[in-house]
Amino acid sequence: MAGERAQPKEDSEPPRASTRPMSFGTILERARKRIRSDPVLVLPFVIAGFVVGLADGIRTWDSIPVSRPEWVGKTFSVQYSFFPSGPARTVRELSAFVDLEIPYVLGAITLEFLVFIAVGLAGWVTISRSIEAEQRLGSLSRYLAVFFVLGSVPVLLGPTSVTLSSLPLALLGLVVVSFVSVRGFLFPGFLVRGDGVFGAVKHSFQASTGAFWPLLSLVVLFGLGYWVLAQVPLVGGFLSTTLVAPIHSVSLAVVLERRSSR
Repeated sequence: MAGERAQPKEDSEPPRASTRPMSFGTILERARKRIRSDPVLVLPFVIAGFVVGLADGIRTWDSIPVSRPEWVGKTFSVQYSFFPSGPARTVRELSAFVDLEIPYVLGAITLEFLVFIAVGLAGWVTISRSIEAEQRLGSLSRYLAVFFVLGSVPVLLGPTSVTLSSLPLALLGLVVVSFVSVRGFLFPGFLVRGDGVFGAVKHSFQASTGAFWPLLSLVVLFGLGYWVLAQVPLVGGFLSTTLVAPIHSVSLAVVLERRSSR
């Protein structure tokens, strides 16, 4: 009828998250602001960093053989992992437990278990708080299970290195590592959100499409940050876990909120 105003149509669906990639600097700035407004986000990794540093000291002082990762002392290295976690300066190989007396074996296994729980729980708590996800036991168990599997590979295989003398092969290897790192960048975030393992892989692959360079920049930055701080004698594990891992976790959450569609 004349004189009546047209009523706006109500949206039948909630707005979807934007798929436009944010710049590298914008992601870091938003992560910084979020940590500044909620400093509690740093606390889980402060606790985890203390456990990592303490474990490094115990491994160094006790009589069970330890190894130093190959990246310690290198002039350049990128120590990036899908799950936010500072690299330890000391590692125990599986062969170190052979012929040990039971009390020593149990003590060493308990130490490694505490490090795993502290770092894994810190990542899950920080990411879930950042994305305001409902904290469910299933999400936590999947996160810790995958984190444990990926973290156990270096222990089972021992220190390994791949040297590619051919420049084309080296470039191909770099491309493959970069591709996998970018496509899997959001994988922990989707696990925290409640996805199954294969669903998290699929959604991480989809959500990272079109954001290769910003995500690769984050991968390199965090990987360098972990490595630089972990080089510091005695407290390197503590510093890398406390200072870099929270930024890694919150940046992951910022990208996840921007790129995923609920």
